[in-house]
Amino acid sequence: MNSEAGPSTERKDDGPFGPLQYDESGREGGKDGKAGFSDVQVRRGELAVLKGAGASVIYEMAVRCFLDLGRPAVLVDGGCQADPYEVAAIAKRLDRERREGTRGGNGGGNGNGGCGEKGASARARRVDEDEVLRNIHVARAFTAHQLEALIVSRLPPMLDRIRPAFVGVMSIDVLFFDEELDRYEARIMQVRCVRMLRRLARDHNVMVAATESGGQRRGAMRWW
Repeated sequence: MNSEAGPSTERKDDGPFGPLQYDESGREGGKDGKAGFSDVQVRRGELAVLKGAGASVIYEMAVRCFLDLGRPAVLVDGGCQADPYEVAAIAKRLDRERREGTRGGNGGGNGNGGCGEKGASARARRVDEDEVLRNIHVARAFTAHQLEALIVSRLPPMLDRIRPAFVGVMSIDVLFFDEELDRYEARIMQVRCVRMLRRLARDHNVMVAATESGGQRRGAMRWW
């Protein structure tokens, strides 16, 4: 995946962000693409922090927005979780569900979690998993400072350039648990990230969701 935060992976147009890609090991099978948290609703213009959710929840939101709206998604990976095989499996499952009509009216175009389908044509279009992966732009952070830089400095111009339908952050808190970080500094950095995500959601009227590992019971959702 050409998605690291360091300068060696930067592209002239997208900076550290790049399309989600398969690695050299080939395409894996056996994943059913089930994300869990399937009933989570994310509203445009707000940041939803999902306690205890896995990366698959973010993947499903990103894929749904692309399939329903035809617009890209932008992901920031703070937990080394970017997995193109799981994204492809989710795309295949959603395609199968649409064709079987199991989710006929889900989403309803209300601007919430399902992104809103464009009607029968959206359900009838066969999914091209490579096209899905090309439209999910991801950047990876390996330190708390890299994560802050990606969200605070690099994410805003990326949103201005590609106008995504969805922004997702995987593991927004894990890197800030680094024992080498001063606790107060880590807290300030995390607050900057959350404030920026909240501002981007509001200014771009975009759906923004982040997964978080600690604190409340699994499955809780917090709105910022």
